Amino acid sequence: MSFGLSPEPDFNFLQGMDFAKTLFRLWPSDVDIIFDPMETGNGIEYLPEQVISDVSWTDYHPIKQVYMTRNCNTGQMMWDPLTVINAVEGDDLFTLTERGTVVLNDDGTVIFTPSATGNSRFQMPGDDAWRSAMLEKNRNVNKIH
Repeated sequence: MSFGLSPEPDFNFLQGMDFAKTLFRLWPSDVDIIFDPMETGNGIEYLPEQVISDVSWTDYHPIKQVYMTRNCNTGQMMWDPLTVINAVEGDDLFTLTERGTVVLNDDGTVIFTPSATGNSRFQMPGDDAWRSAMLEKNRNVNKIH
């Protein structure tokens, strides 16, 4: 999902629009949702050689196998891992938008409307030092065995 002046349809929502709309409809209003838009995760790239090195402790790892057997000219962008880091480590590592409400449109775009009583916030992109720290947090998880 893109959070900015020209929002783009979210690929994952488009793959299961009925499920996504049901999730948005049934999500409890008293439970926060933190989104990681493309603008935040795009600046953090986990390069294929880093992935392979970080999981060198095993011969069989699904992500490692993909990078070793496919021509992947880019690494893994960090959208999904950032939401996990946020959930586990809390909000202090992130700059979040003000609270608001989110509507998922039929075309897969997301509309955010600021509201003090809303349960939705978006992670904002960080600087180079923050991006490096987030990449290292993710890399360290893969090195654990």
